[in-house]
Amino acid sequence: MKDTIGVIDVGLGNINSVVNMVNYLGFDVELLRTKSDLNKVNKLILPGVGSFDKGIESLHKADMFLPIKEAHNNGMPLMGICLGMQLLGLSSEEGTLPGLGLIDSETKKFPEQDVIVPHMGWSTVSMNSKKAGAFFKDSIDKEQRYYFVHSYYMECKNKDDVFMISQYGNTEFVSAVQNGNLYGFQFHPEKSHKFGMSVFKGFLTI
Repeated sequence: MKDTIGVIDVGLGNINSVVNMVNYLGFDVELLRTKSDLNKVNKLILPGVGSFDKGIESLHKADMFLPIKEAHNNGMPLMGICLGMQLLGLSSEEGTLPGLGLIDSETKKFPEQDVIVPHMGWSTVSMNSKKAGAFFKDSIDKEQRYYFVHSYYMECKNKDDVFMISQYGNTEFVSAVQNGNLYGFQFHPEKSHKFGMSVFKGFLTI
């Protein structure tokens, strides 16, 4: 019996592409708008675009902030995408509100350099081979490319939480994190074609 996947829908961006990808892989989706909806699902996906504080405010307004933390702390797998990954951390230079605090990290803005910010487009990643071997269910291409749109990046205090890293200009940044059954991806797997499909398959079949 396949799990039912909960996609958190509290106004943090267009979630249709995420839902379509999960459905394509054969899983049922529930859109989660209230804390009682969490009882319907086995795994959580937190997509997000926009600013850090607005994202946290939206979770509080929907009374989902603490229930998401509690659900994950009770063993429910959780995957954050783009802003959703940043919200998993402690804080962000983009705002003043505390994050979910599920990853010991701070989110920082790309420094001024000879590249355009936001970082937008396709970039390659380097993976922690041990984490990748446990996560990806299919054989994966040697070069992994994903689609990014972001001006801020997560900096992990615990290097063991780092799953993938990427380079933009002179800045090496964390492009994915993993700790237990918690995953975060700075890129948009739902827009990353076959590479992104492998990411979703890895999470959905944990």
